[in-house]
Amino acid sequence: MSLETDDQITPEYIAQEVARAKPYHLVVLSRGPADRSDPDRLDAFQLKHLQHLFTLRRSGKLVLNGPSLADSTLRGISIFAASSIEEVQACVANDPMVMAGYLTAEIYPWLGLPGDRLP
Repeated sequence: MSLETDDQITPEYIAQEVARAKPYHLVVLSRGPADRSDPDRLDAFQLKHLQHLFTLRRSGKLVLNGPSLADSTLRGISIFAASSIEEVQACVANDPMVMAGYLTAEIYPWLGLPGDRLP
Protein backbone atom coordinates (compact mmCIF):
# COMPACT_ATOMS: atom_id res chain seq x y z
CA MET A 1 0.00 0.00 0.00
CA SER A 2 1.40 3.34 -1.02
CA LEU A 3 0.39 6.77 0.16
CA GLU A 4 0.58 9.63 -2.31
CA THR A 5 2.31 12.76 -1.07
CA ASP A 6 1.42 16.34 -1.83
CA ASP A 7 4.05 17.79 -4.18
CA GLN A 8 3.93 21.05 -2.23
CA ILE A 9 5.14 19.32 0.94
CA THR A 10 8.79 19.84 0.17
CA PRO A 11 11.69 19.58 2.60
CA GLU A 12 11.82 23.38 2.58
CA TYR A 13 8.13 23.64 3.47
CA ILE A 14 8.58 21.15 6.30
CA ALA A 15 11.61 23.07 7.64
CA GLN A 16 9.64 26.33 7.50
CA GLU A 17 6.71 24.83 9.40
CA VAL A 18 8.91 23.12 12.00
CA ALA A 19 10.67 26.45 12.60
CA ARG A 20 7.29 27.85 13.73
CA ALA A 21 6.90 25.15 16.37
CA LYS A 22 6.76 26.21 19.98
CA PRO A 23 6.87 24.38 23.29
CA TYR A 24 3.70 23.37 25.08
CA HIS A 25 2.99 20.93 27.91
CA LEU A 26 0.98 17.74 27.51
CA VAL A 27 -0.89 16.62 30.62
CA VAL A 28 -2.12 13.03 30.86
CA LEU A 29 -4.80 12.52 33.50
CA SER A 30 -5.28 9.02 34.92
CA ARG A 31 -7.68 7.50 37.41
CA GLY A 32 -6.45 8.21 40.94
CA PRO A 33 -6.69 6.09 44.08
CA ALA A 34 -9.61 7.96 45.72
CA ASP A 35 -12.69 5.98 46.71
CA ARG A 36 -15.48 6.46 44.16
CA SER A 37 -18.30 4.88 46.16
CA ASP A 38 -20.06 8.21 46.89
CA PRO A 39 -21.54 9.37 43.56
CA ASP A 40 -22.76 12.71 44.96
CA ARG A 41 -19.28 13.60 46.19
CA LEU A 42 -17.74 12.48 42.90
CA ASP A 43 -20.25 14.57 40.91
CA ALA A 44 -19.53 17.62 43.05
CA PHE A 45 -15.79 17.29 42.45
CA GLN A 46 -16.37 16.68 38.73
CA LEU A 47 -18.25 19.99 38.49
CA LYS A 48 -15.43 21.80 40.33
CA HIS A 49 -12.92 20.08 38.01
CA LEU A 50 -14.77 21.30 34.91
CA GLN A 51 -15.06 24.83 36.32
CA HIS A 52 -11.29 24.79 36.92
CA LEU A 53 -10.60 23.61 33.36
CA PHE A 54 -12.95 26.14 31.76
CA THR A 55 -11.31 28.91 33.80
CA LEU A 56 -7.89 27.82 32.52
CA ARG A 57 -9.27 27.62 28.99
CA ARG A 58 -10.71 31.12 29.21
CA SER A 59 -7.33 32.42 30.46
CA GLY A 60 -5.58 30.99 27.39
CA LYS A 61 -3.35 28.64 29.37
CA LEU A 62 -5.32 25.51 28.45
CA VAL A 63 -5.47 25.29 24.65
CA LEU A 64 -6.80 21.77 24.11
CA ASN A 65 -8.56 19.48 26.53
CA GLY A 66 -10.83 16.49 26.61
CA PRO A 67 -11.77 13.28 28.38
CA SER A 68 -10.91 9.80 27.19
CA LEU A 69 -13.95 7.94 25.88
CA ALA A 70 -12.37 4.56 26.62
CA ASP A 71 -13.20 2.71 29.82
CA SER A 72 -9.62 2.68 31.09
CA THR A 73 -7.34 4.32 33.62
CA LEU A 74 -6.68 7.10 31.08
CA ARG A 75 -9.20 9.80 31.97
CA GLY A 76 -8.15 12.78 29.83
CA ILE A 77 -5.53 14.75 27.95
CA SER A 78 -4.76 18.47 28.08
CA ILE A 79 -2.33 20.72 26.25
CA PHE A 80 -1.16 23.85 28.04
CA ALA A 81 0.42 26.97 26.54
CA ALA A 82 1.99 28.13 29.77
CA SER A 83 5.29 29.91 30.29
CA SER A 84 6.87 27.12 32.36
CA ILE A 85 6.41 23.60 33.60
CA GLU A 86 6.07 25.05 37.11
CA GLU A 87 3.05 27.06 35.97
CA VAL A 88 1.47 23.89 34.53
CA GLN A 89 2.27 21.98 37.72
CA ALA A 90 0.46 24.67 39.72
CA CYS A 91 -2.56 24.52 37.41
CA VAL A 92 -2.71 20.74 37.75
CA ALA A 93 -2.11 20.78 41.50
CA ASN A 94 -5.05 23.17 41.94
CA ASP A 95 -7.44 20.90 40.01
CA PRO A 96 -10.07 19.75 42.53
CA MET A 97 -10.15 16.20 41.11
CA VAL A 98 -6.36 15.94 41.48
CA MET A 99 -6.45 17.46 44.97
CA ALA A 100 -9.12 14.93 46.03
CA GLY A 101 -7.16 11.99 44.58
CA TYR A 102 -9.71 11.13 41.88
CA LEU A 103 -7.12 11.93 39.22
CA THR A 104 -3.35 11.81 38.92
CA ALA A 105 -1.41 13.79 36.35
CA GLU A 106 1.76 13.36 34.34
CA ILE A 107 3.23 16.41 32.59
CA TYR A 108 5.40 16.18 29.48
CA PRO A 109 7.11 18.89 27.44
CA TRP A 110 5.52 18.83 23.98
CA LEU A 111 6.22 20.58 20.67
CA GLY A 112 3.37 21.81 18.49
CA LEU A 113 2.62 24.16 15.64
CA PRO A 114 0.69 27.30 16.60
CA GLY A 115 -2.62 27.38 14.80
CA ASP A 116 -3.12 23.61 14.69
CA ARG A 117 -6.71 22.87 15.55
CA LEU A 118 -9.35 20.21 15.66
CA PRO A 119 -11.64 20.08 12.61
